[in-house]
Amino acid sequence: MLASMRQSPQLAPGVRQLLGALRRRIRRYIWLHGLAATVAGLGVGFWLALGADWFFEPSATVRQGLLAGAASIGVVCLAWVALRRAWAPLSDHSMAVLLERRFGAFEDSLLTAVELTGREDLRDFSRDMLAHTCDEASQRSRQVDLRRVFNRAPLVRSSIAAAVMVLSIVTLAVASPDVLRFGLERLTATTDQPWPRQTHLRIDGFDNERREAVVARGADFEIHVQAEATPPHVVPQVVEVRYRADDGRRERATMIREGIAVPGEDEYQDYRFTFSSVPSSLSFDVVGGDARLRDLRLRVVESPSLSMRLQCEYPAYTGRLPAEVPATGVVPLPVGTRVTIQALATKDLREARVELPGGDEFPGGDEGRVSQTIELGGDREFDFTLEQLAADTTLSFQLLDTDGVRNRAPVQLALSAVPDAPPQVEVQLEGIGSAITPRARLPLVGKVADDYGVARVWAEYSIDEAEPKPHELATAAGPPEIAIDAAIEVAELALQPGAKLSLGAKAADNCDLPDSAGPNIGQGERFLLEVVTPDHLLTLLETRELNLRQRFETIIQEVTETRDTLSAAETPEGSDKAAQQTNLLHVERARQNGQKNAEETRGVANAFEGIRAELINNRVDTEELRIRLKDRIADPLRRIVESMFPEFDRRLEVLQKEVAADAGKASAQAAVEQADAILVEMQKVRDQMLELESFNEAVDLLREIIAAQQQVTERTKQERRNKVRKLLEDEDEE
Repeated sequence: MLASMRQSPQLAPGVRQLLGALRRRIRRYIWLHGLAATVAGLGVGFWLALGADWFFEPSATVRQGLLAGAASIGVVCLAWVALRRAWAPLSDHSMAVLLERRFGAFEDSLLTAVELTGREDLRDFSRDMLAHTCDEASQRSRQVDLRRVFNRAPLVRSSIAAAVMVLSIVTLAVASPDVLRFGLERLTATTDQPWPRQTHLRIDGFDNERREAVVARGADFEIHVQAEATPPHVVPQVVEVRYRADDGRRERATMIREGIAVPGEDEYQDYRFTFSSVPSSLSFDVVGGDARLRDLRLRVVESPSLSMRLQCEYPAYTGRLPAEVPATGVVPLPVGTRVTIQALATKDLREARVELPGGDEFPGGDEGRVSQTIELGGDREFDFTLEQLAADTTLSFQLLDTDGVRNRAPVQLALSAVPDAPPQVEVQLEGIGSAITPRARLPLVGKVADDYGVARVWAEYSIDEAEPKPHELATAAGPPEIAIDAAIEVAELALQPGAKLSLGAKAADNCDLPDSAGPNIGQGERFLLEVVTPDHLLTLLETRELNLRQRFETIIQEVTETRDTLSAAETPEGSDKAAQQTNLLHVERARQNGQKNAEETRGVANAFEGIRAELINNRVDTEELRIRLKDRIADPLRRIVESMFPEFDRRLEVLQKEVAADAGKASAQAAVEQADAILVEMQKVRDQMLELESFNEAVDLLREIIAAQQQVTERTKQERRNKVRKLLEDEDEE
C-alpha cells in the first residue's frame, strides 16, 4: 500500500532549465529571422515599385498599388517567416525530440524522462527505472551546447539581405535626396509630374489608341522618329529599334540619323528605319538616351481573304430543314446535300476563281481538277453552288482585288461527305439463357435508334446454320427511336432437342438516295441458343440454384465474421490509443464488408429472378415454384439489400465516428443487433433455398419413377408382342 503511494519521479531542475532555454532561443531566433526578412522584403518591394514607376510612369492609381504591393511584400515576409511560427506551441516533448535528434548522447533518456514523469500509474519497478533515466538525462544535459541546435545560415542570409536593402536606400538618400523625395511623392500620388528626362522622342503614324500601324504581309514599312533639339533637351547620338516578332524572334537595329540638328535653330532631329518584307506582326520599342517609346506594334494583314457561310439543303429522307452551317475547318455534311457557298471577301474583288475536283457539274480540267471564274466588278460577295455532295471535296478560291493584289495562298474549303450510318440496334434476350426448350418464348427487349428515322425492325434467325429467316418485330413511319418489346414462340419453329438456334435483331433506316443500294441495315447482338428437353433445362437450372445457394452461404459466413468483429470492437472505457485504432480499423472493414455483402446479395437475388424468368419463358414452371422463387427467395433478398443493409451501414457510420472519439461502446451494440437481424433473415432465405433443393430432388425422383414406369410399360408391351408372335408361329406349324 505504501509502495503504491510513492510519488512519480520528477524532471531534474537542470533538465527543465535546458528545455526552457531551448524554447527561448527558438523564439528569439524566429523573431530575429522574421524581422530581418521583413526589412529585406520591404527594401525589395520599394526598389521594385520605384523601378517600375521610373520605367513605365503609370497612373496614380497604379503607383499607389505599387506602394501597397511593396508593403504587402514586407507583411508577407513577416507573416510567413515569423508570425506563423512565433506562437506555435513548443512543448517539452517537442524540445526533447529536437535535443534527442541533435545530441545522440541522450540515447532516448531525455525523451523518456519527459514523457513518463508525473504519471501515477507506474509500478515500483518502473518508478525506479524512470528515476534512473531522469538522473541520466540530468547528467547528460549539462554537456549540451544549445548553439549547436540552430542552423544560422537562414538568419545570416536574411540579415545580410536586410543590411544591403537598408544600405542601398540610405545611399540613395545621401547621394540623391531629391530623387528619393520625388520617387516617394510619385508612389504616394502626391505629384503627377513625370520623371525628369534629358531626351524626348516622338514617332509619326502611331497616334491611335492601340499605338499600332497596319502593313501588308511581305511589304516594307518605314518608321520616322524625331528627337526634340530645343534646350534643355539632349539629342541622342544613337537611336535603336528593338523589336520582337510574334514567332519569338528578337532583334535590334540602329536608326539612320538624317543630318545634324542645330540646337536653337532646328526643333527636331530626324531618324528613320525600314522594316523590310515584314513577314508577321511584331512589337517594338524605340530607345534613345534616357527616353523610350514602348509597346509600338506593326500589325500584318493578309491580302485579300474570304469568310464563308454554307446554305445546306439536306436530302429529303433526313427530314432536316435547310440550315446555315459555318465554314470552319473540315465541314461534315450528309451525302446528297445541296451546298450553296456564300462568300464575303475582306476587300473589293475583280474576280474569284474556284477550283474543285472534276465531276458531272464541271467536266474537263487538268489532272482531274476543274475551275470556274466568277466576274465580280468590285463586289465583295459571291455565291457558288454544288448541286449534290457525293464525296469528300476540297474547293480552292483564288482572289484578285481591285488593287490588283492576289491572295498569296488559295483559300480552301474542305467538305466531308458523311454517309448515312446504319441504325443502332440494342436489343437483348431477356429472361432466357443459352439453353431453351422446344416450347420456349423468346422475349426481345431493347431499342433501335437512327439519326434520320427507323423504317423497319425484324429478328433474323437460322436453325443449324441454315439460311436465315426474318421475323418482323416492328414497322415504323420513321421515328428516330423505337422501343422493342416482342417475343418469338419457339413452338412455331418446330425445333427438336439438339437443334441450334441463332437469333439477332436487325433494323433498316429511311435512306433513299438515288445512287445508293437501298436503306442501311443495322445488326444487333446475335445469340446462339441450344434446344434441350425440359428435363435437361431443369437440371441445368437446378445446378445454378445449387451454386447460388453455396454462394449465398459464403455471404452468410462473411456477415457472421463481420458481426463477430464488431463484437470484439466493444472495448471498455479508458482503452489505450492502439486499441482505439484497432477498433476503428475493425469498424471500417465492417463497413466495407457490409457494402460488399449487400451487392453480392443483390446479385444472388437477380440470379434467382433470372432463373424464375427462364422457367416461365421456357414454360417448365409451376405455380408453387414461381411463388417460392419470387416471394420466398428473391423478394426477401431484395428487402434485406434495400432496407436492412443500409440501416446496418448507417449504424456502422455512427459507430465509426464514436470509436474515433473513443466513445463507441453504445453504438457497437446497435450495429451488432442489426447484423444479427440480417443474419436471421438470411437464414430464413437459406432455409427456403434448402426446401427448394429438396423440392427439386423430389421432382427429380418423380421424374426417375415416371421414366422407370415408362420402361416397365415398354417391356410389358414388348413381352406381349413376343407372346402373340410365338402363338401365331405355333398355329402356323400345326
